[in-house]
Amino acid sequence: MQRLKDEFVGIDIYVERDGVMGQQMFVDVADNAKGISGAVRARFDTSRIANRTLSDIVTHPLFLGKVDIERDRMTLTNRNLMGAKHVADITRAVIAGPGGRVSKKVESLTDNEVIESVRSFLDVISIAFTALAEITEEDVDNYDPSLSEKKKNEPPAPPTKAMRLRESSLLGSVGMLRVLGGVYRNLREDGAEDGDIQEFFKRLDRHMTAPVTEDSIWRTTAANEDFEPNASAPIMRQQNVVHLTKVITDWYKKAPAAI
Repeated sequence: MQRLKDEFVGIDIYVERDGVMGQQMFVDVADNAKGISGAVRARFDTSRIANRTLSDIVTHPLFLGKVDIERDRMTLTNRNLMGAKHVADITRAVIAGPGGRVSKKVESLTDNEVIESVRSFLDVISIAFTALAEITEEDVDNYDPSLSEKKKNEPPAPPTKAMRLRESSLLGSVGMLRVLGGVYRNLREDGAEDGDIQEFFKRLDRHMTAPVTEDSIWRTTAANEDFEPNASAPIMRQQNVVHLTKVITDWYKKAPAAI
């Protein structure tokens, strides 16, 4: 107690009237500290294009009201589809490829170009995949985090479609969505139109059931090395993400018999 009375702590106060600059300062300081989540970093950091465009991309119907802006991990009780950091990861996959390394060329894209490209990808997958279409149309009131808290003498709220998706589909994995984002980018660069990519993804829809079985396309094709037995998501090592993206991209021209 005597030490508390005698010791002093120096405090530096910096007044920043610009809200955006204040958020950037928060991220810059947090880069050298612990405790800040990737979701908060993604929302506040304006130095990277995938983060800078986040606020516009999360207004897409697939994401609107279903993105956790504070946490990164999607636990069983998290009612959201994904975290803000995951949205930024998908953005990087769409604009920079499966490796997600944003080059100077990619960073030179305008914010509007990035937003348009990512929203086009989201349009494609939210139509091509039945489960994502259902989430797009679901009432966002169901995603209210307060519903995850069981009230006294009341049954818990029914799970959201996003919660069920994580239990039953590869599409509940952000890793799989990143791979599909990389496939979309590759096919667009090869000249494919959105409508054609959408039809291709529709053919993959019935193969998205999780966990994967030993007779699924994920275990009987070149994709085998990117999935563990009974997996509900691809292996997320960088080399596996890149390899799986290439495998699925190649299926567009020469698909396995099951597709």
